Amino acid sequence: MYNREIESVYEEQMLDSKRIYSQSWSRVLHYVLEMDKPFSQQRTLPEMNNMANMKLKDKDRQNIKDKFAGFNKEIEEIHRIQMSFAIPDLELRESLKQENKDYIIPKYKLFFEKYVNMNFTKNIDKYIKYTPERVALIIDSFFDSAA
Repeated sequence: MYNREIESVYEEQMLDSKRIYSQSWSRVLHYVLEMDKPFSQQRTLPEMNNMANMKLKDKDRQNIKDKFAGFNKEIEEIHRIQMSFAIPDLELRESLKQENKDYIIPKYKLFFEKYVNMNFTKNIDKYIKYTPERVALIIDSFFDSAA
């Protein structure tokens, strides 16, 4: 009765907390987004199929390796951290997982499909550890200490 707008106050605090939480993904996305190109100018899959057999320069191969290695490290770290988070509210927990997947998977899938068929390393399993489907499963295990 004291504050008739308490519901909107709590909703705003929750939205602020979600925005801050989503910033935790910036280190993961750093490796998969091409900052020097607008999203609409990134190469499409058919273009990349033509480039799969293209000879890459050493610098380009190393750059791709660094991107995958960085992504692997950051997704493993965020997974380790978020496994310790507990969200008792089932609806909130599941909505956060879905929002994470909606935010991360399309970007990672574009990145993955762009480079998966390129001949940038002899040790492909060392660099391409996670398919987009596997990343989705990792996100599904967040906030669940039993996973």
